[in-house]
Order: sequence, then structure tokens, then C-alpha cells
Amino acid sequence: MRQKISAFLAIILSGLILTSGCGKDSPNKVNFDRKVMLENYANNIIIPTYQNLKSKTDSLKTAVDSFTVNPSLNELDVLQNIFLNVYRAWQLAEVYELGPAKDVLLRSSFNTFPTDTTLIGSNLRSGSYNLETASNFKAKGFPALDFLLFGLAASDAAILDFYTTETSAANRLTYLTDIIGEIKTKTDGVLNFWQNGYVETFKSADGTDVGSSTSYLVNEFSYTWELTKNPRIGIPLGKKSLEIPLPKKTEAYYSGISVELAVLNLQNIRRVFIAEPINGTVQGLSLKTYLDELGAEHNGQPLSDTILTQFDLAIAKTELVPNPLSDAVANNTTVVNVAYIEIQKAMVLIKNDMPSAMGVLITYQDSDGD
Repeated sequence: MRQKISAFLAIILSGLILTSGCGKDSPNKVNFDRKVMLENYANNIIIPTYQNLKSKTDSLKTAVDSFTVNPSLNELDVLQNIFLNVYRAWQLAEVYELGPAKDVLLRSSFNTFPTDTTLIGSNLRSGSYNLETASNFKAKGFPALDFLLFGLAASDAAILDFYTTETSAANRLTYLTDIIGEIKTKTDGVLNFWQNGYVETFKSADGTDVGSSTSYLVNEFSYTWELTKNPRIGIPLGKKSLEIPLPKKTEAYYSGISVELAVLNLQNIRRVFIAEPINGTVQGLSLKTYLDELGAEHNGQPLSDTILTQFDLAIAKTELVPNPLSDAVANNTTVVNVAYIEIQKAMVLIKNDMPSAMGVLITYQDSDGD
């Protein structure tokens, strides 16, 4: 009798397993070619984004070389403007911290903020440092350049003195050159890796398990939005410090373009979601079309539409925050908080609902900073 009951239960259990595995919403059962989606991202979005970053980084290298030879107010102005353009271009590339970028810790190398001005001063005075070490993440990259080009003094004329007549002027020029040199070297290396074989590796890992390209893409997609929610806006607003604003924690604190960079980053995440090239129209398969094929819903509406609506609302509210964010978190707290709340609402959708629908596991740990 016991054997008959066990056999009966086994049959029921098998039926339940088959039923649960054959639904239309199962990521492995829908008629969707993830390999084609990944190829679209690689060739039409990721590579052009790194090409854009490389082009602007090349211009930055030329500008710093010219400034080093002839440090003048005109050359400083050119260098400052080109640097800001590169910083903007970085916001479009940050989300692709996978494969070759992950191997060289591109995000940590390029954009660990706030920068450590004391460590920068120690490095350039001694003339002895290794920018490749983790201990120097806070003394290099775009935040360090932001300080060195905008934060040394209150006026450009006074900043120029730090590169011409002040103590350690020569070391300061060398430090500028070294930071920009590393940015160029790593950008070139990541782009070359993508263009010389990594696309095949990327698109061939077309599952949804941990270690697959779809998993990496979804994780970085979510993580980059979370970096805007927390380090870019939440932490300066005081969300991690008992509602006490921390203005100096803002990205691009010295140049004052922190809100612009946050908006660019949010806009770019939206662009990634629909697979929109940085200089073109939407084409090919995307994370959005994948969700649509899965039939994923949120409160009776297509999940992808809900995500896009919340993206647009978060972007619109962030655009209302006045630059610089360092002033806004102290003087326009309500406006900044509204933006933060809308960004947080989108976070729930893309960190929980979207991965769940796709069968992707979120593997990263929440971060309080880049």
C-alpha cells in the first residue's frame, strides 16, 4: 500500500514539475533569440559607445599634451571643455562594466568619487605613485581631473598658477598626463577587445544563468541605475546620513555639472533598455522586446511600458533639479527628494520585476559609491 501511495505521489509531483516548466512565461520556452539580442547590443550599441569614448579621450590626450607644452589660460579653457565632454561620454559607457571592462575594473578606475584631494596632493608632491593600485582609485580618473582642472582655486587664472609658478607645478602637469594616459590606455584596450573577438564570446553565452551575457547585462543595467539613485543623488541628499546633506559627495563637485551627468546616465539606461544607439534609431532585439515576448506584466499592464513610463518620470523630475547638485541638496531639498523617490520607484521594477520575468539572478551587492 505504501509503495502505491509513493508511486501516486511521484506521478502527481512529476505532473506539477512539467506544468510549471511549460508555461508561456518561462524564459527558456519563448520564441526569442537572445543571441541575436546580444549581437545587436554588441555591434550596434556597445562598440559605438566605446568608439565615442575613445574619440573624445583621444582629444583629451591631445589637449593635455598641448597644455603641458604651453600652459596658458586659452589652453586651460580648451582642456577643461574637452574634459567635460569626455566625462559626459563616460556616462554612456559606464553601464557596460562587463567582459573586458570588468577585467580592468573600468568603473573603479575611471569614476570613484568623491576624489581624495589629500591623496592626490601626496602623490604629486612625492612624484612616486602607482595609479594601477586599488589604493589610488580615489586619486585618479574623472573625479581627480575634475578637481585638478576646476578645484585648485576660485578662478582659472589662479588655477593656471598651480601649473606654472606654484610649488610642484611640474609634478602636477605630470600627474595630469598620467591620469589621462591611463584613461586612454584602458579605453583603447577595452574597445580593441570588443572589436577583436569578444563579440563572439559575448553573444555565445546566451543563457540566463549566472555568468551568461544576459545576466551580466541585466545586472549592470540595474546596478548603474542604482548608482545614480545612491552615490549620485541619495548620498549627497543625506539618505545615508540621517537626512544630513553631504554636498561634497556629489559627482563632478568642482565643475558643478553633477545634475547634468545624472540626467545623462538615466537617459542612457533608458536608451539601453530599448537598444537605442547613441547616434541612431532603435533597431533589433532589446531587453524591452525580450520582456514583451515573455508577456511580462505589472498590475495588468506590460512591464516594459511600466518601466519606460517610470524612467520618463524619473528623468523629468531629475531635470528639474538645478545645477550644481551640491547647492541643490542644501537649498532645494524637496525638488531633489522628489527626483530621488521617482528614481527609487524605477529601481524596484528593474531590480526585482524585470530579472524575475527573465529568470535572471541579481548577483551584485548594493553599493554606497562608485
